Amino acid sequence: MFTYKNPWHQPGKSWGGPPVYTRQIAPIEYKGCRIFRVCEEQSDVVNDGVCLTQVVSLKGAKEYVDDSAQKL
Repeated sequence: MFTYKNPWHQPGKSWGGPPVYTRQIAPIEYKGCRIFRVCEEQSDVVNDGVCLTQVVSLKGAKEYVDDSAQKL
């Protein structure tokens, strides 16, 4: 089981999701990040225990990591 912080969580608000995501799927390791394929329509990119973005495809997740490599 893996957990990581949801930076969009808003305490007391009905939107933004939970404070922490819990996944029971193994991530794909990619250039120091973990990519969680949550479902066909969602991939979470995680670094240092924090979700950086949520994108539709695995390709999009890898492109995000490639584009952000110097910032991570």
